[in-house]
Amino acid sequence: MAGHRLEIGFHGGNVLRATLEEAQVTALTEALGNGTAWHLLAAEEGKFWIKVSDLQFVRIPDDGPHGVGFSHA
Repeated sequence: MAGHRLEIGFHGGNVLRATLEEAQVTALTEALGNGTAWHLLAAEEGKFWIKVSDLQFVRIPDDGPHGVGFSHA
């Protein structure tokens, strides 16, 4: 399964890191805005039931270049 690596933060400071396919990312972001109480994530790491009201943040990194160091201009 190729997908997006997400970080999902909860009240209390816990963070869930999961790899989701594009359709799962779309379903999660839709659940954030429609008042869904619980949402099922089918991730590479397993299935997770998420209580949407307990979420503090969802971080979806962009697909741009990543790296540490100096760039050559």
